[in-house]
Amino acid sequence: MLGRKAIKAGWKNKQLPPFRPVNELMLQLALPANILDGFRIYCPGGDPKKWASNIKGHGELRSVSKKILEDLCSAQRVAQLRQLAKRDVPLENIILFNRDALILCALTAAIKRGDVGTVINALAHWMLTFRGSGKMPKYADAVFHTLMDIKTMDSQLR
Repeated sequence: MLGRKAIKAGWKNKQLPPFRPVNELMLQLALPANILDGFRIYCPGGDPKKWASNIKGHGELRSVSKKILEDLCSAQRVAQLRQLAKRDVPLENIILFNRDALILCALTAAIKRGDVGTVINALAHWMLTFRGSGKMPKYADAVFHTLMDIKTMDSQLR
């Protein structure tokens, strides 16, 4: 329906999928859909449209948004789910996707507005993620060197 070529993935495919369509798929379709589904799950009454039209204040929206962030976008929630006897691996993966996509979204917005502090925070998070996974130490080293170059750069140039 979108008129795009199919994205090939898997172990046998030798090429990486194209960046723009995958980035668009993640940040403009999948992440907003997951967050909207979170509002459907956590809003009082179960109907987000009715709830949104009857919101009485900022605190009510903030409490539901905080619940979505804690339950559907948090690595702490994944750690709790992994302690259960019967694991829900797809839910764990969705939560991790939401967390990583939000960080990517924040990084993209920070780059567009020139917010070096947020860029440094996102890169530092990814550096620790790469190092902690044990599978991508060269990525962690490259990000570390980039962070050190940014930190030692003249503040006027940053």
